[in-house]
Amino acid sequence: MMLTDYKLTYLSNIFSKIDRKGFETYVIARIWNKLDNLDIEIVSQQYVERENGYALLDLYFPQINYGVEVNEAYHLSQPEEDKMRKKEVEILTGVTIVAVDCSKPIEDVHQQIDKVVAEINNRIAQTANFKPWHVGALNPDSYKAMGILKVEDKVILSNTDDICTIFETKVPKRGFLRAGGVLLPNGDLVWWPNAVHPIWANEMKDNGETIEEYNKSDEQKRSQHVENCLALNQHRITFYRKKNIFGQHYYRFVGVYEMDKKESRRINKCVWRRISTEYKL
Repeated sequence: MMLTDYKLTYLSNIFSKIDRKGFETYVIARIWNKLDNLDIEIVSQQYVERENGYALLDLYFPQINYGVEVNEAYHLSQPEEDKMRKKEVEILTGVTIVAVDCSKPIEDVHQQIDKVVAEINNRIAQTANFKPWHVGALNPDSYKAMGILKVEDKVILSNTDDICTIFETKVPKRGFLRAGGVLLPNGDLVWWPNAVHPIWANEMKDNGETIEEYNKSDEQKRSQHVENCLALNQHRITFYRKKNIFGQHYYRFVGVYEMDKKESRRINKCVWRRISTEYKL
């Protein structure tokens, strides 16, 4: 899939998800059309984990850490609740959040949107080394040609064969099963943990800084795996498997990890800590 096609599909899916949300659809569509800039990434319904539950940001611009909430008339009845929620999310994420008040007349709503668009453009202009939106060509050869993998570049691949292509190796097979990684000549492991697995948990925590790996049901196998990993003294070049907005699974480079031996022994789980957001090929 070409990069331009991928962006078109991505954006189409965003607007498909919100097509029955009335005011939200109108405001987001107008913001996006007035920006008219394919270098800026938009995310709708951005999940934010809170102390008690979660929040969903109506519109989020990750490159400039900026969020937009679309407030309909019912928000007028809960100003304190909205204020506390906004403050909590801003503290948790560092995102600046503004609200578009759709209880106002349309001329006023348009003025609010114009201010949002102006602020977004200003933030783009003021961001040093602004990196244009790159959703990933899903082509391992393009990443290989770069010579370096960076988390900030959002390296995305479709399957484990493509991951192995980058490292000039092949996926090891175990009969009908495929291994969860491939060993490199230097002893490091190219690892592709699955966010959802029936037997093994691979829990990403601390905004990607930690991954806890363990057998969900067999304590003996869990303990043995911890001991095996403790003995290896291994780095893991990690591609985390998740589901995207299209319902398709993908692998995203999340960094290089090493084992926290003390914590792994303490909780009887393999605790992997990120030591680098880059890997030089």
